[in-house]
Amino acid sequence: AMLGTFIDTIIICSITGLVIVISGAWTQGASGAELTKMAFDILSNEGYGAHVVAIGLALFAFTTILGWSYYSERCAEYLFGTSAIMPFRIVWIIAIPLGTIMTLDFVWLLADVLNAMMAIPNLIALLALSPLVFKLTKDYFNKQPLHDA
Repeated sequence: AMLGTFIDTIIICSITGLVIVISGAWTQGASGAELTKMAFDILSNEGYGAHVVAIGLALFAFTTILGWSYYSERCAEYLFGTSAIMPFRIVWIIAIPLGTIMTLDFVWLLADVLNAMMAIPNLIALLALSPLVFKLTKDYFNKQPLHDA
């Protein structure tokens, strides 16, 4: 999971950002996929931008769907037991085509809300457990032998 995030965020986003800045496409007033297509078109001189963006978006969407599906299924299994796996898969498969016919703004809003719903309990747990983590960390480092420098 960390490798995928690293590749998507650090490598792909950095390359895309550099292509957009170097090409000067950012001054054209476009945004999103259109801006990226325009930037690759400017730098390739062959009009390959649409192909680069289409392949990149398809790979990103496919890997994201697979990753989120796997993680969500494991969470559903943990919370509700193995009997929840098949209903989860059915709901997931129905949600995919529904996402393609909804407006892009609504899909992003829904994704943001669902991500926040996952983050909130984790942040609460981090805050609640932070004193324990600090105590265990302090105990661990106090028990370590000191090395002569």
